[in-house]
Parts: sequence; C-alpha cells; structure tokens
Amino acid sequence: MINLEQIRILEQKVNNAVSVIARLKEENTALRETLEKSQAKMLELETLINSFKSDQDEIEISILDVLDKLDKLEDESLEPRDAAVSNKQKSTSSLKKEPASPPVKKETTIILEDDEEESEFSSEAGNAPAAAKTHDELDIF
Repeated sequence: MINLEQIRILEQKVNNAVSVIARLKEENTALRETLEKSQAKMLELETLINSFKSDQDEIEISILDVLDKLDKLEDESLEPRDAAVSNKQKSTSSLKKEPASPPVKKETTIILEDDEEESEFSSEAGNAPAAAKTHDELDIF
C-alpha cells in the first residue's frame, strides 16, 4: 500500500518538475525573442549587402564606360598625330639630307648698372643668355 512518505516524495518530484518546466519555458521565450531579433537583423544586413552589391555594379559599369570613352578619345587624338608623323616621314625621306650646321655662338654684352662694368658672356644657340641683376630683381640662387 502507499504510505504518506511516498506521497510526499512524489509531491516533491512533481514540484521540482513544475519549476524546471517553468524555467525552461522562460528560457525558451527568451531564446525565441533573441532568434527573432537576430533574424530581423540578418534580413536588414542582407538587404544592405544587396544594396551595396547593386551600387558596386553600377559604379563598375560607370567606370568601364568612362574608360571606354577615354580609350576612344585617346585613339582619336593619336590618329591625326600618327597620320602627320607618317606624312612627315614620307616628305622628309624624299628631301635631300644636308649635314646639320654647327651651333652658332653668340656674344652678349651686359651692362651692369651698379658697377658700370661690362661683361661678356657666350652662349650656345637655343640657350638663354646669362641675365644680370638689376635693382628690381632679386638673386634667389
């Protein structure tokens, strides 16, 4: 037969089971809330990633279009120069080749205002003559 002691042990086990079930229900609810928040955040991030990918694709297309336009512009600018170079080569090949003349030396006399002295400088053709300092100029070298 069942005695009072067995009933009390059974009651204690049922109470423990009820408390474990209540704790597990609370934990389950908290985990479901966390799951829902995580899934919402994941959807938000996926949307953001897709937006970035779309923007990146548009940027890539724009860059490729600009590069194509630059290539065409470069090709168009090189075509006249290439034609001019080949025409110049044809015309110069038909001319007689003359020896190049030696560079001409020029002598320049510069009068210095401060000392009233004259100096002579020689320079090769194509080079700028040496400059003298005046009251308005500063010697920066």
